[in-house]
Amino acid sequence: MVTIYEIAKELNISPATVSRALNNKPNVSKSTKKAVISIAEKLHYVPNSLASSLRNGRGKTIGIIVPQINHQFFSSIIHGAEKTLISKDYNLLICQSNESFVKEVQSINSLLSSRVDGILISHSKETTTPEHLTNIIKAGIPLVQFDRVFPNIGTSYVTNDNYNSSYHSVVHLLEQGYTRIAHLHGPITSKVHQDRKKGYEQAILNAGIEIFQDHILEGTTEETGYNAAKKLMNLKNPPDAFFCASDYSALGVLNYALENNLKVPKDIGIVGFANEPFTRLTRPKITTLDQFSENIGIEAATILLNELEDKESTIRRTYSLVPSLTLRESSMRLDANK
Repeated sequence: MVTIYEIAKELNISPATVSRALNNKPNVSKSTKKAVISIAEKLHYVPNSLASSLRNGRGKTIGIIVPQINHQFFSSIIHGAEKTLISKDYNLLICQSNESFVKEVQSINSLLSSRVDGILISHSKETTTPEHLTNIIKAGIPLVQFDRVFPNIGTSYVTNDNYNSSYHSVVHLLEQGYTRIAHLHGPITSKVHQDRKKGYEQAILNAGIEIFQDHILEGTTEETGYNAAKKLMNLKNPPDAFFCASDYSALGVLNYALENNLKVPKDIGIVGFANEPFTRLTRPKITTLDQFSENIGIEAATILLNELEDKESTIRRTYSLVPSLTLRESSMRLDANK
């Protein structure tokens, strides 16, 4: 890359004069400014934004850390956040923890070293405590958590109403005539999955039905969903429906059912969570919860921008979106029996 030193050499002036001319400082003559800009264009000079941010202590850059970029849920959040930030001339620096606590900490340190103006974060599956976030808070960098959050550390956050959305999903399965509903949950150390499990359990209890503890297993991937279905469907008293805390585990259950001649939704019903694009393409299509992920990104970025505008404010904002149950064939037993 061309530097100000090459421009200075070309014009036989000091690098400091080139810098002042490029930044339109008043103590440089018009003729010198014109000459510097002309040579800069000729040499295709591009300003070093990182160096500028280090000098000014502000680079109009926001960092975002997500567990997995290749999930539609998180990529949509990134899209919503970036769209909002670009409208205010901020750039977005994206980091991926790959569900690793160590990588999450490394990403935070990298963003702090890059002197970002603020950080958006959704925690990895391995992250069980929030102590590593104190470096951000101590540095005075605005922090907004989203989806997987620690709600009691004094930062703003954006979440889904996981409890009520899970509750109503299970009520839907009960209304379709299912009575032995299994639950495939995520890491129970996560508040997201704690709330989804509580919603599931409360719906079962309110229906006056016994909760079978052996029908509750961890599974958020296609493989773990398949293996869980294999294990549960071979029990003496197998489930007749699955409420899955992930569309990927729901896909695993569906694949097991199809391979073993189980009719969906007649023999077993399936509900997923996240409304990943593939849920519309399976046969049968998978009932799932739409989390309005782009809106999560928009709200998180908007809150962060507000905090950047008013750094003196101690008000922390929380925002909860209500996922919508998207009904499809995999859970519509009554329609299938007509």
